[in-house]
Amino acid sequence: MIRLFRKFRRLLMSWLIRFLRSRLWMSGRHGLSRARTASKVLVITGPTQNLRLDELREALNFYGAGLAGQSLTFSSKFRALEALNAEFVLFDQPQASWRSRALGPYLNSYFVDKMHPFAAWEWIRFATDYQGHTPDLAYAQKNFSEYADLLSRKRLPRTYVFGTGPSLANADEALFRDGYKIVCNTVVRNRTFFSNLEPDFIVAGDALYHFSYTKFAVEFRKDLRERLLESSCYFVYPAIFDVVVQREFVGLADRLVPIPVGKHENICVNLKDDFRLPAVGNVLPLLQLPLAATLSRDIFHWGYDGKAPSDSVNAFWANSSE
Repeated sequence: MIRLFRKFRRLLMSWLIRFLRSRLWMSGRHGLSRARTASKVLVITGPTQNLRLDELREALNFYGAGLAGQSLTFSSKFRALEALNAEFVLFDQPQASWRSRALGPYLNSYFVDKMHPFAAWEWIRFATDYQGHTPDLAYAQKNFSEYADLLSRKRLPRTYVFGTGPSLANADEALFRDGYKIVCNTVVRNRTFFSNLEPDFIVAGDALYHFSYTKFAVEFRKDLRERLLESSCYFVYPAIFDVVVQREFVGLADRLVPIPVGKHENICVNLKDDFRLPAVGNVLPLLQLPLAATLSRDIFHWGYDGKAPSDSVNAFWANSSE
């Protein structure tokens, strides 16, 4: 009964939003002033967020592919009619008002305040919607299957999965020639190791560290592009990030493999049979283990040092200095 009520409430609110927007559109046709203030993108900054405007413009320019010069409005307060009149509404507020919380689910809304734990993912979602981008998953699946079949002809008995921990510096590339090799993240910084190892796949899947406008992410993608150009390696990533990847890796489309995240949690899924990543956390179970399970039964890890349970000082595990 509760589920039916929630469904009815959502349908009613969606109808009400469409009705109000249609009235605002008709007002625009008749030249009423409130419609003339319409913006394609509305950013609700809050009363104390003025210091963030330059940063927001930089983000909008990146995720909106030059949006900063388009129809864009910043507002320090949420106004329902103004939000209804906008095509996209971004909330850069630590605490949204009750009206924004009530209407947010029924608008094209995105919570991009940097204190929000998933702000970087919200920016990616905005970029995808704003640019109207749809990954070509049929091509990606066909391309991946053909490459996996090509690799399988080597009949290697195992797959090596590489993290970025301190022990990576002690890896002897010659020891891994009897298996397939999957690397991740900032391994691309080490050109010598990468070229000697000759990995079959490189993977990455973090919205902030790999697919944002931050200096770290920009340098990562620069290094990644160089490694791809120097090798025959394929880049596999969650399909949500395709809007950034396709724009920045022009000329490498045949080695880019966006894969959607499914609703399952099977980290050993054979991606040739089920082209969906498991809905799990970090890069190892999300990307590397499914790829490894697709290639072989035996899987070995290197560079996944982790951190001691007693280490309460460092929030993250250590990375290799290489």
